[in-house]
Amino acid sequence: MLAKSYNFFEQLFLNQMPYCLLLPRAAWAAVGGYDESMRKGYEDWEFNIRLGAAGYYGHVVRQPLFHYRVSSGGMLISQSNRLHGELWGQIQHKHPDLYSWRRLFGLWRTWRDRPSTYPPALYFCWLALYRLLPASAFSTLFRWLRKRSHSRRVTARQGGL
Repeated sequence: MLAKSYNFFEQLFLNQMPYCLLLPRAAWAAVGGYDESMRKGYEDWEFNIRLGAAGYYGHVVRQPLFHYRVSSGGMLISQSNRLHGELWGQIQHKHPDLYSWRRLFGLWRTWRDRPSTYPPALYFCWLALYRLLPASAFSTLFRWLRKRSHSRRVTARQGGL
């Protein structure tokens, strides 16, 4: 099990709540549910960003409550992973107010006292790379880094992927 904490600033760069999200029906209705036009993936991430922007923040349940199996044919591995640059671009396009440099620095200041997976400079560099590279090159870089991520190594040690 990976140690995770909710941080809205970080949620703009990493989907911290990719599955098994429990929330009041009123929160779902308040932000309009999943965007069904996002057929290639990351509709859950974009939904989580809308929740955070509306003031609904995540809380981590520390004890494991279920087993989640990741298959090689799942959406994240098979499609979303290949299209990360394009899909993250759609999210940014839908939320330009959240992804402006000024707003991101403000959000970082607001959330900097909360635990974060990576140092803030890495997130700002990641966004700069996204804006400089073509989506396909950015997606290739993402896949390369994802293969070397901490969560991937932990999962492999535990007999997963």
